[in-house]
Amino acid sequence: MVHSAFISLTPAMTDPASGLPDYDALALLLREAGAAQSPAEAHGILTGLLCTPGDAETLWRGMLFGQGESPSTAALHETLAGLLGLTRAMLDDAEFGFEPLLPSEEALGVQLAGFTDWCRGFLLGLSGGGTQERSLSPEAAEFLKDVVQMSEAEMETEGMDPEGEARALAELVEYLRAGVQLIYDEREPTRQLH
Repeated sequence: MVHSAFISLTPAMTDPASGLPDYDALALLLREAGAAQSPAEAHGILTGLLCTPGDAETLWRGMLFGQGESPSTAALHETLAGLLGLTRAMLDDAEFGFEPLLPSEEALGVQLAGFTDWCRGFLLGLSGGGTQERSLSPEAAEFLKDVVQMSEAEMETEGMDPEGEARALAELVEYLRAGVQLIYDEREPTRQLH
């Protein structure tokens, strides 16, 4: 698994296994900066941009915050730049180290909302970076259609078996990880030689 330190988050504010920022700590930074995105959606946007022919390093700030930058967003920008670098390293990892940033230790409904936010952000990032469906392989295009459906899904959890729903969500996350990796690998074909 890939590890990284975040400039604006202390080690206690990151997941030691993945290096991803703590979801709630990043949510607080986003709120303080007046950002409209959840941490999941912001990470989806960053990941989507990395899977495009566009320059993720240039595009992400405008997609997340428009063209302005204020002192209240400086710490957040540093954190998100670190998250962009970590995500790139995860996607480049030969050990399939990519993980989407999703709420953990939360009620299933909150986790599902984070999952749909992440999917929506990923689609925004792909679009903002210039990816067109016709440029994708049939497998990647099919995955993208599934992500569109997942981003629009209203998932009802009331009255359902919590263990079964948690397993179903875990399976969706694994499918998401594999599909994102497929799209990234198509954009970065030199990785497939490893």
